[in-house]
Amino acid sequence: MGIRYYAYQVEPHFIGLARHDPSLFLSADPSTGGASRSDGSIVGLDQRRRQLYRLTTGGAEPRPSSRLFAGDARHPGDDASWVPCIRVLEPDEVSEIAADLVLVGEKDVCAMFRDEEIAGVMAFLTRVQHFVVDTARAGNGIVYLIG
Repeated sequence: MGIRYYAYQVEPHFIGLARHDPSLFLSADPSTGGASRSDGSIVGLDQRRRQLYRLTTGGAEPRPSSRLFAGDARHPGDDASWVPCIRVLEPDEVSEIAADLVLVGEKDVCAMFRDEEIAGVMAFLTRVQHFVVDTARAGNGIVYLIG
């Protein structure tokens, strides 16, 4: 199994707790149901996270939305383990990210990726746009895990 990426909505009154112990807001195995919750409180992007990061950092300066994809898991030694990257985004950061990410579209994707990548990148871009806009509208923050 490769590196996974999951982002979870966190209600604003729990952000302080999330900063103290983000693991409280992460599922032990999001692929067994959490990532498919119909309430939109989680999104999985592991298959396209690097491309979305490249899409949001490929200009003269990184876009504000690049913060949603920043970081990477680290491989600390000789064994097969990974040290995940876990980040917490405040509700005001999520609002700024959402406002920026909705400006990224098919024209941007087509300019950066090969024809065979465009449909996949667009599908995941649309998925994360819906997630982050819904999260911002709810006034929530985000905890995300790469690892």
